[in-house]
Order: sequence, then structure tokens, then C-alpha cells
Amino acid sequence: KLLKDRNRVVVEGKNLVKRNIPRQPDSPGGIITMESPIHVSNVQVVDPVTDGPVRIAWEMIDGELKRVGRGPYSSFTPIPIPEEHLALRQRKPPRNLEKAVSTTPLAECFEDTISAEETDTSLLAHAMKLLKINTRDRINYDQKNPAPKSTKTGLTKPQERRVAKTINLRAKMEEEKKNPKLTQAERRKQRLAKRIRFQKNRLKKQEKIAAIIAGQQADAAQQASAQASA
Repeated sequence: KLLKDRNRVVVEGKNLVKRNIPRQPDSPGGIITMESPIHVSNVQVVDPVTDGPVRIAWEMIDGELKRVGRGPYSSFTPIPIPEEHLALRQRKPPRNLEKAVSTTPLAECFEDTISAEETDTSLLAHAMKLLKINTRDRINYDQKNPAPKSTKTGLTKPQERRVAKTINLRAKMEEEKKNPKLTQAERRKQRLAKRIRFQKNRLKKQEKIAAIIAGQQADAAQQASAQASA
């Protein structure tokens, strides 16, 4: 059996599987052994003379293209295609174009009725026309629906964003002029100076803390000696 839509075949006595069929009024049911489909890539054609598996090749024999077996079991004779397979290979007949309804003759469809220069100019004019229409519609829309303005500046929100952007850019440019980009050596010097300043500040804090602790210890000693003398 050939399953063309699934590219599989069912071979008698091969790829046997067991199925559990439930009991029905027509059949007793039970475990049944049956053939399972095999992919076409796992089977070979049988040579009609030697009854052995062969591969398929196509050759011109007596002016016709026929299939011939290849392999150790091949008899090198043409292998006919079964009629049921020929029926499957038949394609649908082409559509009759003479009966089809057409509004324009086929010859006129391929006729050049306008030159390349004219097409370029017409497309450009059409694009300009669309552009003018779009711009005019936009202007009319803006005039009918003006954007709300701020009470402080008297500008719309998009205008305020543009102004703020330009101010920020100018501030950045002025900062770059005041503080130009440093070289790698200058940046290294700045890092070293910053580290030295940090270490000096830490030493000063440690000295202050040590002085405070020494003063507290001296005060405690004086108080202890005063109590002892009393």
C-alpha cells in the first residue's frame, strides 16, 4: 500500500507492530499483529528478473526515458512503473486560456505606451503633488488645532524642549572650553594628587582622634587621683 501524502509505504510482513483492539460487536478484539507504515527512504524497488532490491536510475532506451535498476541484484533491464502509480503521477490539465475572459488583449499588455523619461517626470510630479497635499493638510491642521502654550514662557512644549536642548548643548560646549580634555599623563597626575590628599586628610583625622583620646585619659587620671587624695 502506498501513502503518497505521507511519503510512506506498507510492506507485507515487514515492520510488524502489535495493537490492542477493543472488543466490538463485529470483532472479538484483542492483541492483533499488523504492518506499520515505513518511510520510502527505507525501502527499495524489486527487480522483476532477479527479485532482488535495486536502486533506481533513469536512462534513454530506444529514444524513451526509462528507469533501470542499479546494484548487485540488478538485471539492467527496464523496470516498468505500475499503472496505479502512473495514475498518481498524472497532473491536472492546464487551464484553457482561450476560454478565459480577458478585458485587454495580451499583445496590448506588453506594448510600450509611454517612454522612460515621461514615466520619470510623471512619477516625480505625482510625488510632488502628494507632498504638497500632505504639507497643506498639516498646516491647516496646525492652524485649526494649535498646541497649548505655557503661561510662563509663551512657548509650546516642543518649542520648550528644543530651547532646553540648545541651552544644554551650549553649556556643555562652554565647559569643554574651560576644561579641555586632558592627556593620559595629566589624568594620572590628578589621580596621584587626589590619593595623596585623601591620605593626608585621613592622617589628620587620626591625629585629632588620638589627641581627644589622650585628653580623656588625662582627665580620667586627674579625677582618680583627686578621689584618692580625698
